[in-house]
Amino acid sequence: MTKGALSTGSGDVQVTLTWDEEVDLALWVIDPEKEKIWYANRESSSGGQLDRYDIDGFGPENIFWPSGEVPKGSYTVEVEYFSGDRSTISTVLIQAFGYVKNTEGRI
Repeated sequence: MTKGALSTGSGDVQVTLTWDEEVDLALWVIDPEKEKIWYANRESSSGGQLDRYDIDGFGPENIFWPSGEVPKGSYTVEVEYFSGDRSTISTVLIQAFGYVKNTEGRI
């Protein structure tokens, strides 16, 4: 691990949110069983976990399923602008079974 880097959970599926302003964004992932993992439900019955949660900085927020525990099906990833007074650029990194997708957007 790089000195000073934040440790996050990882597994077969991992979704990580970061942003560039001191605002509060929230990461949500809805699993194939239609259960939402977010700050009000940090662990799902399917094994998903929100292990990093940030309300006053730049993230990260991180949701993952440990290796070998991932349910098959479709996942929905959402970002909510929870509070703040300026726009921000958010970055969502999705890693699933060796596939990596990085998306960026202004909120």
